[in-house]
Amino acid sequence: MDALVMAGGKGSRMGHVEKPLVEINGKYMIDYVIEALLQSNVGEIFIAVSKNTPKTEQYLKEKYKDIVLIKTSGNGYVEDLNEAIK
Repeated sequence: MDALVMAGGKGSRMGHVEKPLVEINGKYMIDYVIEALLQSNVGEIFIAVSKNTPKTEQYLKEKYKDIVLIKTSGNGYVEDLNEAIK
């Protein structure tokens, strides 16, 4: 089974910050998710990013070479999910 992480939201409820890069105990939220997936039995890891999360996209490109990034429109969760699945 593969994994899809949605990381392209607007962060509007948090003041339009890139939620994947919010630090918790000195570590980005996205790192907790990816590390858990890497330790699990999943096959490929896909992460959906968008125009709303350019810093997240750059960070992931630099740190995780084996993860597939999917660029979505950033127009909403359902639309982005459908784009990522296609």
